[in-house]
Amino acid sequence: MDFALPKSGYITLIDPETKHRFTVNTDSKIVLENYHNLMSDKQNRLKSFLSSIGAHHLLIEKRDFT
Repeated sequence: MDFALPKSGYITLIDPETKHRFTVNTDSKIVLENYHNLMSDKQNRLKSFLSSIGAHHLLIEKRDFT
């Protein structure tokens, strides 16, 4: 999962389950911060879950390949 959205201005996203469309301004500081916080929280919960079942966890980011 990415922790940052690309700064692309307004983009339309589609929920794959409901097919609901919504527009997001990826240049908005608030949107970028909220997205980063949400993804960080998801990562922390995944790490905690994997640790609780004794599974090892390795975080690989895009920047690891540049």
